[in-house]
Amino acid sequence: MSYDALLMLIASALGLAQVNLSSRNSKFIQIQRNFEETYYVVIICFLITMILGGGGSQGIIASGFYLVGRLLYVLVALIDQLKFRKLAWATSMVGVIGWVLVAVKAIGQLFV
Repeated sequence: MSYDALLMLIASALGLAQVNLSSRNSKFIQIQRNFEETYYVVIICFLITMILGGGGSQGIIASGFYLVGRLLYVLVALIDQLKFRKLAWATSMVGVIGWVLVAVKAIGQLFV
């Protein structure tokens, strides 16, 4: 299993845990909503990239940012410091944008 696939698997499991936590704790509801908004974009770009040959080091970096952003979201909710939520969001979005760019690059390689 490639590193980017492993990181995405961990991020997916973390997202499922966040959904479970949101049913028990209202602090996690916004985190769950953000996960639901971004996950589909990330996973579709990831799958497109994997089908077309893999994301390489750029995919690993994008996966890493997405996973760290998701972890920061959980930590922010657990320590009840919502003022840091924008940092978690920005880190996660770097991963989302990274995967979009990796997928666009992989699609572009089809036409070269």
